[in-house]
Amino acid sequence: GRVTPSLSVVHGGFGVPGDITSGPGGMLWFVTYGPNSQMGRLDPATGQAVTIQAGLDYAEEIVVGPDGNLWITSGGNDQIVRVTPDLQVISFASPSIDHPWGIDVGPDGNLWFASSGNDRIGRITPSGELTTFTDPAGRLDQPIGVAWGPGEIGRA
Repeated sequence: GRVTPSLSVVHGGFGVPGDITSGPGGMLWFVTYGPNSQMGRLDPATGQAVTIQAGLDYAEEIVVGPDGNLWITSGGNDQIVRVTPDLQVISFASPSIDHPWGIDVGPDGNLWFASSGNDRIGRITPSGELTTFTDPAGRLDQPIGVAWGPGEIGRA
């Protein structure tokens, strides 16, 4: 697919749009939602888009981490996926991740995500150390995102 100078989109056979972010190389990086989700990059200068095989399934969100890598939640296979600017794909899985959804960079420089299927919030460091947290008060119910506010650690 491509985007023309007048910003018309010429469909390129991609699936259902999921999420998009600006990232390495000045490209727009995107994921599609659904089984066998696609990841791709769009060159804003030329409008050309290409897909990248990243082993995604029901990809939810994509974000650029503090390490310059792309981080994606892949809910269908219960993974957090890191894609380096040279397109190396590294998947992180754990029994404590169940249908990860939203992901964002926290003020602490780590990536935080919602693990919707088991009512947890997770943290993954840029080096790949993974930890999940439950709410002792039981207030988390299928969280789908994380956000940051003044003086707050994180909320779903």
